[in-house]
Amino acid sequence: MTPGGWPCFRAVLCAAICFGALLGPQPLQAKSLIALEPCRIADAAGLTSTEARCGKFSVPEDPDDAKGPQIELAIAVIPAVATKAKPDPLFLIAGGPGQGSIEGYAPILGAFSEIHRGRDLVLVDQRGTGGSNRLDCDMPEDSLEGGEIVPAQLRVLASACLAALHSRPQFYTTSVAVRDLDAVRAALGYAQINVFGGSYGTRVAQHYARRYPERTRTVILEQPCATFESCLAVRHLTSLPMVLDEVIVDLDDLVRGIAAEAMDQVNLKIGRVGGLTRARLMRDVAVELGLRLTIEDTWGGDIVTAAVAQLAAGVPGDALCAVSFMNDWTNEHVAGHEPRSAGETGPVPEGPGLGIEVDVDALGAPIATFTGAA
Repeated sequence: MTPGGWPCFRAVLCAAICFGALLGPQPLQAKSLIALEPCRIADAAGLTSTEARCGKFSVPEDPDDAKGPQIELAIAVIPAVATKAKPDPLFLIAGGPGQGSIEGYAPILGAFSEIHRGRDLVLVDQRGTGGSNRLDCDMPEDSLEGGEIVPAQLRVLASACLAALHSRPQFYTTSVAVRDLDAVRAALGYAQINVFGGSYGTRVAQHYARRYPERTRTVILEQPCATFESCLAVRHLTSLPMVLDEVIVDLDDLVRGIAAEAMDQVNLKIGRVGGLTRARLMRDVAVELGLRLTIEDTWGGDIVTAAVAQLAAGVPGDALCAVSFMNDWTNEHVAGHEPRSAGETGPVPEGPGLGIEVDVDALGAPIATFTGAA
């Protein structure tokens, strides 16, 4: 079983591999102007690491003032497995905005193994993120996630954060970031690149392709459309494979999508569709109707990962593209970090129920308690 990563992008990537989105004539590659040294890149928690070649590349903070203050961009290149690699790499652009590509993609590079055989994978931390002059604010993340801060207070916090930043935020926009990407492309000696974007990264990828069409060989996007109708409209305008994700929330959506031939694959998220019972029904219908699947959830830890693994175990091998072991990206574990992926595979727990033993004390005090009628 293959663990995945961010919501839906593994499914899109699998489709790109399966349907040949990276085929075609190859440009020549020039010599790199960036000094790259052997390194290991890892996720934020240091749970997973990969060998790479890393370096720094200086660019003007103000792109229109070449002699002004400079900032350094963090770059990691994972060289192709093949001795004679194809000259056009795959640039992986992270989401957020705010996530660094190196930490974001380090634990899930196995998803790109098919492409990586013949192509370099290139990670560039966007300016203001990761190792590229990172801009951080001391924000109460738990309160933000719990919705405990009212909008007026959020505005105060955001204003204070902006005033405290050590750099000039007007130069940390998407339009400036794509200029950085092209400067890195040129310095690494690539004539053309393939661009993959997930979440906010889809916007960066489209912006890059629009600004530098002659440098863009292919673009792979996780579902960038907000509605089923928009996805279907795009489907009618392209011959590339489509994978639907967030717009598939129940069995009716799934059947509608299949009937309209709106997708080649579906990314099934347990929580998004209402739990295991509904997800199992949708899984079985998709398999019966010949649709490939990626199984995951929006996020989660050991319990979610166990549920995902159990659901994926019921998918025939030729119908399963990928599985997301979400607990690979969480620091806290309530079942001993089980099931745990290793390399590019992960086990299906064999115990009763979901197959894991949960440390109830690790869950903390209950948020609410419900009892039946006496």
